[in-house]
Amino acid sequence: MYTLFLFFTSMSHLNEK
Repeated sequence: MYTLFLFFTSMSHLNEK
């Protein structure tokens, strides 16, 4: 189940900006 991981990664990327 890496769906959650992807979701978190997306949030991290958005926060990075």
